[in-house]
Amino acid sequence: MTSGPTKTDDNVLSQLAQSLPASFDPASLLVTSPSLISIHEGGEHRFVFAHAPHDAAFGGRRVVGLSIREAMPHVGTQHIERFDRVFATGEGDEQPAVKSIYKDADGQKRTRWYRHSLQPWRGSDGQIGGVISHAYDVTDHYEAIEALRKRTAELEFALDVAGGVGSWDWDVGADRLTVNDPFAALFGMASSEAQGLPIARFLDAILPEDRPQVEAAITAAIAAGGDYAQDYRVQTIAGDIRWVKARGRCFLDEQGKAARFPGVVFDITKQVEERREGEQTYALLKSFLDNSASYVFAKDLDGRYLLANQFYLDTFGETEGSLYGRTDRDRFGDMEPYSINDRRVAETGAAMEFEEHAVRADGEVIHAISVKFPLRDSSGVMFGTGSLSTDVTDRKRTEAALAESEERRMRAMTAGKIGTFEYYPADARIVCDKIAASLFGFEDDRAISLEGVIEAIHPDDRITWHDSLAQVREPLPDHGLTMEFRLAGSGNKDRWIEVAGEVVHDSQRPVVFTGTARDITERKGYEDRLRYLNRELNHRVKNLFAVVRGMIRMTARQDPASAPFAQRAVDRIDALAAAHTIGLETEGTEPVDLAELLTAILRPFSMKVGEQIRLSGPPIAIPRRIITPLTLTVYELAINAFKHGALSCSDGKLFVEWTTSQMADETSMLELRWVEDCCEPVSNPVKIREGGLGQRLIDASVAQMSGTRQSEWGETGLHLTFTLPLEITP
Repeated sequence: MTSGPTKTDDNVLSQLAQSLPASFDPASLLVTSPSLISIHEGGEHRFVFAHAPHDAAFGGRRVVGLSIREAMPHVGTQHIERFDRVFATGEGDEQPAVKSIYKDADGQKRTRWYRHSLQPWRGSDGQIGGVISHAYDVTDHYEAIEALRKRTAELEFALDVAGGVGSWDWDVGADRLTVNDPFAALFGMASSEAQGLPIARFLDAILPEDRPQVEAAITAAIAAGGDYAQDYRVQTIAGDIRWVKARGRCFLDEQGKAARFPGVVFDITKQVEERREGEQTYALLKSFLDNSASYVFAKDLDGRYLLANQFYLDTFGETEGSLYGRTDRDRFGDMEPYSINDRRVAETGAAMEFEEHAVRADGEVIHAISVKFPLRDSSGVMFGTGSLSTDVTDRKRTEAALAESEERRMRAMTAGKIGTFEYYPADARIVCDKIAASLFGFEDDRAISLEGVIEAIHPDDRITWHDSLAQVREPLPDHGLTMEFRLAGSGNKDRWIEVAGEVVHDSQRPVVFTGTARDITERKGYEDRLRYLNRELNHRVKNLFAVVRGMIRMTARQDPASAPFAQRAVDRIDALAAAHTIGLETEGTEPVDLAELLTAILRPFSMKVGEQIRLSGPPIAIPRRIITPLTLTVYELAINAFKHGALSCSDGKLFVEWTTSQMADETSMLELRWVEDCCEPVSNPVKIREGGLGQRLIDASVAQMSGTRQSEWGETGLHLTFTLPLEITP
């Protein structure tokens, strides 16, 4: 046999043709085969045939006539030794995965994996003439197996770390499962009995109600070779019912048939129960809000509605579908007045209280007290605003009725229907007109005496009357005096009389007390009703704060990472609630005593208010409109003092002092000083962190009060001074 390629090709094809039909061309088989086929001759394994796919796989280089070492200098010694062994022994060699690194037509290095077969070929004399090489590309299959092996190792490690997670590996063809101990226990079997069983034995442990959906999901995964995910209930080896989450993947073989189906399963009963409990709690809170007589809604920072309770939707003729995603401008046009206060909250990032009005779907104007506040995510980033509004339309109507009553009083006075009187202390003489006389029950204005007037006054109010007369007799400068008292009547309803006038003196001696007397029974009735409505408002506001606290705590239970933030939010709401309780327990419009407000805010931080916390300053009634921002400011300072300052140590002291002053424009100013004494020098005082949430809240609150803040570090602690106008522009 010669080494020339043409003659060798003919010899090889001649040998193949002996076993094939005469009409079959063996050359066509070699040329069209997708496998890489080459024929080698002699001990140097010189290429005598290589079809086009073989050349293309190695960068298009023509290798016929070259030895293996010449054609493939990068081939390792072990590869050459395989050729040598087959040529020497005449025995074939099979390798399931041979790695080949070569350069393609672009000169780039490529790595492929082949199932490689070497077989000897013999000449007509029976002697071994060379080696036939047949390589089938299995790169994709090999890489898939390696990836699976890696993922299996990672999964086994994860399962060992997690503990209690069940795992399975299903040989689909043989219908046998290999499982770990947690898997067997979840499916009601002992581990020793669970190995190698068919899948049907494990499906029996699934509750009948859930079994069809699980079987359908398994069938779909097998058909497509895809992922599998199901939540369902099983009866465990202990006999109880547990919820499990199963995740797996079905792998197909080269023929596209299901081969392996591994996966994991873990007990999610606790999560399911917690989720259901959360859903029930949410449903309860939603029912509470939807059935409350308060308006609740939330918007994003662009003013689009995110949430509204049923009371709001019904009042304004909306549904969730018609409202959510829209703005007030979409609903009412470009000139709408409703979103202004929401934007103020979004701009300042602080909770605020407003008195607002709106038009119901039926055209009626309603009035409400609205507490608006920023909405933030678990990282503290603001994403919208919320509003809790209490309808005070009835109170407004009562106030309007009271104003109307006052107007009627003025008209009555103008018409001469208000009684007038004069009282002369020197001789206890009373002079009055007929209307005043009739108010006290006298038919003749000439028959009125001091004793008769006292007799007409209700016994419980005579002490007040005598105290007022004593003021009339005192040698004071001219001054006004007003008294209110009931007249003792024969009916079930007392009549209220108001006496108002001025005491005129002559050389420090009271000469006359002159003024008017009028029947104020109707006004007293309105005031009683207003006090009732304020108590009802106080009750509703407390309920709203409780609802907000409940929603925040529910969210924290569902998202444990947000618990610290949620607790800070609840603490701030509690402080705000305490301040509002003080404000609402008044008549509803009167100012609130500063010392009383500070005591309520600071009491949670130290039970020794008066010892560790010392408040000092004159009695000051602060306007109700600054209760909220002042409360938030003092609360944030107290939090810092409790964590890091004077209230963090038993010997520390906090001094809160205040004074008032008058500006050139007659504006009353409040100067509030916050002084911390840590009882020892502060070695490394930390500056107030600009940009922090607490600092931003303080600055926003001070700005809302139109005030200023000055801060410095003393030797033993922080010193702050706030200057606030007691009357600020709305």
